[in-house]
Amino acid sequence: MHIKHWKKIASIASFGVHFYLWETGSFTALTLNEIHDLSNNLFSISATLIGFIFAVIAILVTITENPLIKKMRKNGMYSEIIDHLGYLIAGFSITMLLSYISLLFSGEYLHYLLICTSFIFMYSMIMLITDMFRRLKLTFRNLK
Repeated sequence: MHIKHWKKIASIASFGVHFYLWETGSFTALTLNEIHDLSNNLFSISATLIGFIFAVIAILVTITENPLIKKMRKNGMYSEIIDHLGYLIAGFSITMLLSYISLLFSGEYLHYLLICTSFIFMYSMIMLITDMFRRLKLTFRNLK
C-alpha cells in the first residue's frame, strides 16, 4: 500500500472504532473513576512514547557522520523522518494535554473529552506503527 494513504486509513479506522464505541454506549457508560483511570493511562502511555520518540531523534542527530545518515540527508529522507516524528510528538502531546484536563474536571461533558482524547491517541498510534515503520523500512531499503 502506498505510504500516502496511511493518514486516511488511520483517520477512518480511528473514527470507525470510536463511532462504534459511542453508538454502543461504551463511552457513556463509564463512571467518573473509570474515565479518570483511562485518562491517566493515556497520559502515561503518551508521555512514555514521547520519550522514546525523543530518544530516536537524539540517536539520529548524534550519528550524523554515519554514511547512511549522510545519504539520507542528501536524499531528503532524513528530514522527512524527523518531520513525521515531530508530528507524532504533537499528537501524543495533545493526548497528554487532553488527558490532563480530563483528570482535573468532572461533569457530563467529560465523555466527549475522553472520546476526542482516545481518537487522537489511536490515530497517533496507528501512524506510529504503520506510517513511521513503513518510512523507515523504505528509507533503509533504498539506501543500499
